[in-house]
Amino acid sequence: MKTIATLTPEYAQLLAAFLVEQGIACETRNTTDENGIDAAEVLVQDDIYESACKATEIWDAEMLAEDERRTSRRCPTCNSPHVEYIKDIDYEKTMTKIMAIYRCKDCNRVFAPKR
Repeated sequence: MKTIATLTPEYAQLLAAFLVEQGIACETRNTTDENGIDAAEVLVQDDIYESACKATEIWDAEMLAEDERRTSRRCPTCNSPHVEYIKDIDYEKTMTKIMAIYRCKDCNRVFAPKR
């Protein structure tokens, strides 16, 4: 058996369910990581490891897309959910009343969220 992912127990169960839906047999094994945090490994047979990895990449992309759909912060120019918090001393000096500043990863617009 080979480990294809080590995740939180909740995400491991979601991945395992996805793999089963794809016809890929797997099992989960609870463990504790080096920091003492509960984790779970998702394991598959050696001969289906490559197909399980490809399916896991698809699942991961779907999970990321779902997280992005759920985010409420969007770029005011292009409406992209791909925004990141930036800490920039120059902006903080000129806009002292703004609590947070974001940059769109798609169109590069810098903006402060509406209150």
